[in-house]
Amino acid sequence: MPCMFNSDHLLLAKSPKPPKKSPHTYDMKRKTLFHIAFLALFGTSQAAISLETKEQTPAVPAQADGPMKEALDAFNEGRDIKAIDLARPLAEKGNADALFLLGFAHESGRGVEASREKAIEFYQKASTAGQKDATYRLALILISSKEKTEREQGKKNLEEAAKKDPANAGRILGEAYIKGMIDEKPNFTEAVNWWTMASEAGDIPSILGLARLYEAKNEFPDKVDAKKALALYQKAITLGDKSAMVAAGSRLLNGDESIRNETEGRELLAKAIEGKQYEAYLALGDFEESIKKNFKAALSQYELGGANKQVDCALRAADFYFEGKGKTEKNAIKGTDWLRKAAETKNPVAGYRYAAKLMEAPEPDDRKPEEKIDAARRAYDHLLNAAIGGIPQAQNEMALFYLSGAMGIADPSAAAGWFQRSAQAGNAIAMNNLATLYEKGYGVAQNFSQAGQIYEASARRGNAQGALGVARLMASGAGTKKNIPQAWAWANIAIQNGDKDAKSVLGEISTIASTKDIEEGKKALETLKSELAKSAEDASKENPAAPAEQKDPTTGSTTATTPPVSATTAPVEVVTPPAQPQAPDKKQ
Repeated sequence: MPCMFNSDHLLLAKSPKPPKKSPHTYDMKRKTLFHIAFLALFGTSQAAISLETKEQTPAVPAQADGPMKEALDAFNEGRDIKAIDLARPLAEKGNADALFLLGFAHESGRGVEASREKAIEFYQKASTAGQKDATYRLALILISSKEKTEREQGKKNLEEAAKKDPANAGRILGEAYIKGMIDEKPNFTEAVNWWTMASEAGDIPSILGLARLYEAKNEFPDKVDAKKALALYQKAITLGDKSAMVAAGSRLLNGDESIRNETEGRELLAKAIEGKQYEAYLALGDFEESIKKNFKAALSQYELGGANKQVDCALRAADFYFEGKGKTEKNAIKGTDWLRKAAETKNPVAGYRYAAKLMEAPEPDDRKPEEKIDAARRAYDHLLNAAIGGIPQAQNEMALFYLSGAMGIADPSAAAGWFQRSAQAGNAIAMNNLATLYEKGYGVAQNFSQAGQIYEASARRGNAQGALGVARLMASGAGTKKNIPQAWAWANIAIQNGDKDAKSVLGEISTIASTKDIEEGKKALETLKSELAKSAEDASKENPAAPAEQKDPTTGSTTATTPPVSATTAPVEVVTPPAQPQAPDKKQ
């Protein structure tokens, strides 16, 4: 069913500016540039390969000699307009690096307008002039296209590049095939072919990619081969990749029984630790905890890893003390201290968990207002770090933080910006909250049509309050044509999804609905149910893990999925119910 609201697209609030000290850097070496962000290859668990990898922020060479040096230095220092002014006359003379920089600038929108067409134009010229990075950047744009002809051209470009540069081009092609960018569905055979070519040219990421493919139990269960995977990790070790020692050692301890060898596994992990690969402590701790059931030894390994700033080890040590795992004496002080140490690494998940702990309200909460503000101030930097780090729940919590006036004064405009970030990441709760602000004109200009679109986006991700928001606006005709049957259907969806106010709203809608409206509403409800079920099924196929709003990092390791714990106080009421911002719901 098409969206019932007027605007063609969402006009979300402007995001808040990050702090001056950005956590992102652009000093990547040229030989590693311009390929899709690679799979998470170094985990010590037996998790299957991720098909939901994200593309890296494109980068330019950190250093260059010759006439482009000044322009590249300026660009890498963030002086984008100056860099463009310096590069443009060189590009007009055919300088390949200058043409590439202009293509990158138009692709990323830095210093010039973002333009796919102009990026392609400059990359094509740079590639023709012999700029290899431009060839890859152009190919990536093309194979990311919705147009089959462009995808085929991108593939052709990469295949041609692979004749001279099998390592980089083969890696990119393997990634593209496994992500379904070329064939519109993952292609195991082609991915293996291209990654094998790249690995034979000595490309370590491709070797590790192949290893993870042969461990992909969820995506390719009939292709799983633990022995092949282990052999590939060992090949990476022989090529000097120290982190592969953690992967291989972990498999020897915790992997398939056909390849387990405790002696060899411990030896490899000991060598990894000597090489400062402290994830090895996580593998050792997991072995003691999961296989040996020796919780005391597991905690010892986690604490050793945590002392070396391995964040997952620190988080697991915290959980041992909070939960009293394996007869460990519960100790909230020690648990909190490990959370603090984890957060000091600037890991976003650790920061979120520590902020949540700092903001925990005692029962009964008899703190003075200044004590609550002090707690909020101590939590703020850690919550901000988590939000900037891209954790949708933290971004939603940061918005609630600003909305509640937790630090003494409310800032609804900043709240809208953080709700926007979280909503763009797919967080249904944040979508509902952002829609509420648009409906009420709090922190943003009032826009009923905008509110309706965002409520519906939230509702289609299973959020009950979003469904109720759609029902209310359709019943009143705010921002859309009044539609009682659709309003009746959405109110029923809200009830089914557990909204406590939906029954009363449905009752009000029913009092103004005709018999014909109710009959049409029943038909609309069945259509909606079918659409929502299909959407949920499609989402499950694309990502077998829990939806974004269910992945909560407040407990467990950096991949925890336990129910959320609110990191802030409850938001202030923007207006009268039923529409008000929604804190994380433990049921969602």
